[in-house]
Amino acid sequence: MKNKKKRRNSEELVTRGSLAADFRSLGLQAGQTVLVHSAMSKLGWVNGGAVAVIQALMDVLTGDGTLVMPTHTDGYIDLYTEMHNVWSPEMKEEIQNTMPLFDLRRTPSFRTGSVAELFRTWPDVLRSNHPRYSFAAWGKEARFVTEGHEMALSLGGVLPSCPGL
Repeated sequence: MKNKKKRRNSEELVTRGSLAADFRSLGLQAGQTVLVHSAMSKLGWVNGGAVAVIQALMDVLTGDGTLVMPTHTDGYIDLYTEMHNVWSPEMKEEIQNTMPLFDLRRTPSFRTGSVAELFRTWPDVLRSNHPRYSFAAWGKEARFVTEGHEMALSLGGVLPSCPGL
């Protein structure tokens, strides 16, 4: 990417098209499988915000590629853990019993950024069913990336090789 300060201090507008050109200059190409962990703050002001970032990545990868982003929900567990030493045993039990269950369509991601959170809700994006370390994927290998994300394979373990990885 071009220097954030340069963009903020220049007349250059950051758009879907300029982002796509930047991604290509970094080596991204149609048909690749890419895992993106992003921060809008590192891009500076983008015309269209997270929408433009997602569209630019999809423009470059095309439907022959696969775009993957983390949509982790460790906030639920962190919230309980952070409060673990504060609450009475009765309150801890109440918290545990009333905390909403993970729903891959409704449970928001936590601390993964605005791009990943929006991507999770994008049409044709699939999300893995892991209640803490889910991933969302779009494109040719999206189903392969998101299916079978078992509890034992949270962020480690051995997975079969994915075409294009």
